[in-house]
Amino acid sequence: IKNYGLSILDIPIAKIVIASFMAGIPFSAAWAGIGASSKNLAEIMEGKANLSDALPEENRELLAILAVVGLGSFVYVLGKFGARFREIMAQVKADENKKVA
Repeated sequence: IKNYGLSILDIPIAKIVIASFMAGIPFSAAWAGIGASSKNLAEIMEGKANLSDALPEENRELLAILAVVGLGSFVYVLGKFGARFREIMAQVKADENKKVA
């Protein structure tokens, strides 16, 4: 549904495709890992299977590092987005003030 909503905005299709792909990778890996680690669907529904069970013990540190890097990247991009949003809103406000005057 969110991709249909993005289609009405003035965003280039390439950016929408890249964002959808990047957002889908972690969830695809998580669901595949949970599915691979469970013996049957009942384990998943009962909450007995989780992603940490799918990883060997030696890879858990790597997952923690990747999670920290991913979170840091998210915070950085969010900060950039917020700064750009504030610039745009300031420009819109300045344009509105020019129209009023």
